[in-house]
Amino acid sequence: MLVRLTLLCTFLMLATAAVVGQQQPQPTTTTGERRDVTPPKTPEQTIPYLYELNFFAGGSYFRGVDDQFGESHLVKGGILGAQFTANPWNHIGIETGYTLYGVNNASLRTMSGGEHSFGSRDFAVYINPVFHLTNRLSRVRPYVTAGFGANVYYPTRDAKAEVGTLTDPIDRVTFSGLDTDTKPTLNAGLGVKWRVTKGGGVGLRFDLRGLVSESTHFRLHDIDRTLWGLQPTVGLNFWFGKQHQDKEFERTVTVTYPAPAPLTRNNITATQIQGVGEVCGGTPVNLSVASTTTPANVAIRYQWALNGTNGGTNQNTFNFTAPEAGGNQTVTLTMTDTTTGNLAASPVTVTQTINVRPYVRPTIRVTSSAAEVDSKGTATLVAAVAGDCGGALTTTWTASEGRITGNGTQATFDASTVTFPAGGLGDQVKQITVTANVRDTRNGAASATAPISVRKKAESAQLFDIVFPAGSAVVNNCGQRILTDDVYPQFRNGYTVVLVGHTDATDKNKANLDRDRAYNVGKLLATGGRSPNNKIDPSNIKVEWVGTDQTAPKKSRQCESSVREATSRTIAPNDAAAGNRRVEIWLVPTGAAMPASVRSPKELPPAFTK
Repeated sequence: MLVRLTLLCTFLMLATAAVVGQQQPQPTTTTGERRDVTPPKTPEQTIPYLYELNFFAGGSYFRGVDDQFGESHLVKGGILGAQFTANPWNHIGIETGYTLYGVNNASLRTMSGGEHSFGSRDFAVYINPVFHLTNRLSRVRPYVTAGFGANVYYPTRDAKAEVGTLTDPIDRVTFSGLDTDTKPTLNAGLGVKWRVTKGGGVGLRFDLRGLVSESTHFRLHDIDRTLWGLQPTVGLNFWFGKQHQDKEFERTVTVTYPAPAPLTRNNITATQIQGVGEVCGGTPVNLSVASTTTPANVAIRYQWALNGTNGGTNQNTFNFTAPEAGGNQTVTLTMTDTTTGNLAASPVTVTQTINVRPYVRPTIRVTSSAAEVDSKGTATLVAAVAGDCGGALTTTWTASEGRITGNGTQATFDASTVTFPAGGLGDQVKQITVTANVRDTRNGAASATAPISVRKKAESAQLFDIVFPAGSAVVNNCGQRILTDDVYPQFRNGYTVVLVGHTDATDKNKANLDRDRAYNVGKLLATGGRSPNNKIDPSNIKVEWVGTDQTAPKKSRQCESSVREATSRTIAPNDAAAGNRRVEIWLVPTGAAMPASVRSPKELPPAFTK
């Protein structure tokens, strides 16, 4: 069987080569001035669709085989595969293919008369000549084919494992050699290829293929039987590849030689100088000219000149840097024929005038939305910048103190971080300098400044309270020590001492007690108390009393243990209400607002100034 298949495939290959050999065009023969040509048989000017690729699916049907076990067969099932076809000739192609069968069941009768079925995963490879019945440019191409390949049948691992499960010992021994089997296979069939569109490369392929080979026996015996199979498939076909080939032939070509043409002078033509018409000073300028000659091989010499001065190289391009000062630049190009004699071309000159804008360094001017701002306020800054031929302008800001947010031509000055000396009289004003810097891409730079006054308004300062025993308006030793240590050293001209008296529910005989407490503290300040040299002018002392109102902040202080008190003036450490029986002391600079607890400040009565 294998010998018959081999001889048949060899015959098909030789027949294909013979047909192809007949399609080659005959060589050209030349006789004298006449040329005789035998044109090829194909009419197209190019060879399209050199290659095809087909992906297909279908079914397989195998006829049962009678052998020593009775009838055995491969169960029909599905197949998948791919084919590649080369079409070097108009009607004949060479095809190779690969087919993968589904997991089919092979069914073999056992020696005991039963039937053993097992899974078999099979595939096939083959090579065939394909004979098309229509021209390669036809959308519908019926064909016939026959070729030679090999089918491989191999049991799955599960199938081999099933052998050990056979109950009959003879069957188990018989099938113990179950293994992969490869068979040479002849395939032949017919079909049709159909391109979906006239000039497209995608279509369908319908194929009916018959198979003939030795029956597979999975290495169980060597009895020669013939296996017949049938495979219908349908696939998606792709055409691609073109090979250009000159097919313009004539039966007879007559060659004549015209009379010599008269000699003509060389000629040069050129476009205008190509490049920019306007540039900035200090930037590169690139120019070029496109020229042609008649005849085409005339050698040209290029001579460039800038404002009458020769420069450049013997090329059709010219480069220079525009002057920063600007001004019109005249570029001239003269093209001459390097050949000599009467046929040399006349020189050609082209001129281009380039306008150069001068480079202007950047300038800047700064304005502020306010010449003076509060110490907690802000001001808007605006920079007016100008410049030319320097590229994009970048503006940045700095300040001698304070904070600036934002960049560009507009920013904001924030005065909240400006510092002032402590304890200053009245309003304090600090001069801040804001600077704006501008820079172009060529590192040209400029700067400008603007002054801004930052004003910190005068504010009242609260000193330690003077605390009293319940029901008393007498300033004890601790209170006098606070006046000596805190009030006298901090007072200076330009301040007003404001005293605010309070009472508490723990006080007895509260009538006018808050006033008397303020008066008594004021008297000590006016007379100096135990420190006559520390007197404060009564005109700089104001008094107020608010009864039991305690909305003003408390600021009590404990005196040192060295300060001794009379028994009636002692304040116990655990007296929680003592902080309410007090006199507030405020230092108010001139022009500053009065504390919130002072509603109607009053002069110290004369009786308490001596």
